[in-house]
Amino acid sequence: MIAPKSLSQRQLVVMLSALVTIAAVLAAGAAWLAESFSQRASDRVLRSAVSAIAETLTVEGDAVQGRVPAGAFTFLEESGRDSVFYNISQGGQVITGYAELPVAAPAEGTVFDFRDDTVLDQDVRVAVQQVVLPRQELPVVVQVGETLNYRRDQTLQM
Repeated sequence: MIAPKSLSQRQLVVMLSALVTIAAVLAAGAAWLAESFSQRASDRVLRSAVSAIAETLTVEGDAVQGRVPAGAFTFLEESGRDSVFYNISQGGQVITGYAELPVAAPAEGTVFDFRDDTVLDQDVRVAVQQVVLPRQELPVVVQVGETLNYRRDQTLQM
């Protein structure tokens, strides 16, 4: 690079360098903020879907019964770009839902958690809730996973 000769040229180089640096920092901050907002909003919808399913769990005889309420996936499927997976399991065995969604309980000491996983070679965000039911030795785990297409699109649009 050729060094500027005059004082005004040097000042211009310093000011442009500072402006470029500030613009880069602002762009990185905006990208982080957009991704964070998209993640939190989508996670709230996932949590609602898991809670809706968990509220339907009952024990019939010795068997755990659960159903997916009609509105549980309404907001998740609204985007039309994502696939939704769910399962209800106990003791690591799937009772109903997608066996392809890996069964994993929430982190130790918690009832609810989020994790990132892979289902059918697709990255998914999974909400997990553990439910203790009467007359059951093992807790029941409810999971709902959603692919990440809508989240990525929403972040890019912001």
